[in-house]
Amino acid sequence: MGQSYDIIVVGGSAGALDALVAMVPHLPGSLRAAIVVVVHMGSTAESNLATILARNGPLPASHANDGEAIRQGHIYVARPDRHLIVSDGKLHLTEGPRENRHRPAIDPLFRSAAESHSDRVIGVLLSGALDDGVSGLAMIKRAGGIAIVQDPADALVSSIPKHAVAQVAVDHVVTSGGLGPLLTRLVQPRSGPATSDAPRSGLDNAVKMNFGDVGTNKEGQHVMYSCPDCGGVLVETESGEVLRYTCHEGHILSAESLLAAKAEMLEAALWEALRTLDERTQLSERFAAHARSRGQTVMQGHFQRRADESRERAEIVRRVLKGGTNYGREGV
Repeated sequence: MGQSYDIIVVGGSAGALDALVAMVPHLPGSLRAAIVVVVHMGSTAESNLATILARNGPLPASHANDGEAIRQGHIYVARPDRHLIVSDGKLHLTEGPRENRHRPAIDPLFRSAAESHSDRVIGVLLSGALDDGVSGLAMIKRAGGIAIVQDPADALVSSIPKHAVAQVAVDHVVTSGGLGPLLTRLVQPRSGPATSDAPRSGLDNAVKMNFGDVGTNKEGQHVMYSCPDCGGVLVETESGEVLRYTCHEGHILSAESLLAAKAEMLEAALWEALRTLDERTQLSERFAAHARSRGQTVMQGHFQRRADESRERAEIVRRVLKGGTNYGREGV
């Protein structure tokens, strides 16, 4: 018999908890694979995900510890504010730069699994906004692993599944209720010759990239965009059909994450502009009233014109801010 898939990496964001709770009851307690999970969370959040998964299914679940050996039949969950990666049969926690504005992020886990387990890994993307994990899932496919995506129609937030289906040649698109049975079937030993434990040759540098030297990556093309996290110059690289942007400090963003970050910056700038225009209006009206009280007609007209001008511009910005647009921030 050939070698089986012995590690399952799962990633998601908003709505992923529901999918995981629907998945774990259908996994056998004797599952011959480890499951490693990253779900986006705040850096100061307290995560109860491991407790919830252990309570709802037969497999034990716990938060990952740095240097912990990976055991089959166990669910490992990322901790807040730490990337979770797999290497040399162990779990590793890192405070590396945020990816797609998240830590933990899905892509680091998927990328490390593609490198360390090549065609023995199964990648699963669940509900969530934007597209973190899509690049990593593409790398798992390039390494010979299996790519699974929650059906976008079944996801509470469909953005991650939709992007995955559009950009990756996924093997299975299933509902959350179908994930457990599918994974159980896929983990069974495969027929044919066993594969090597070593990483496959021919993987692109994005798969092999170590976390320690991410900031010194010289490949790709410098672009006229700045990193939303630190302001550094971004380098654009392409892995398959997926574009990624990396700055010198090591922040990594997908196309959708970069667009969302720029949208947030635009909204913040517009609110700042509105506040400044409102203050300019109030100051100009105060100066106009002061000039009027002293009979300074010319100065009164000068300041009143400035007040009217600022008020008109503020109204334009206010209409933009309150016009119902989300500035392209899909799923936010």
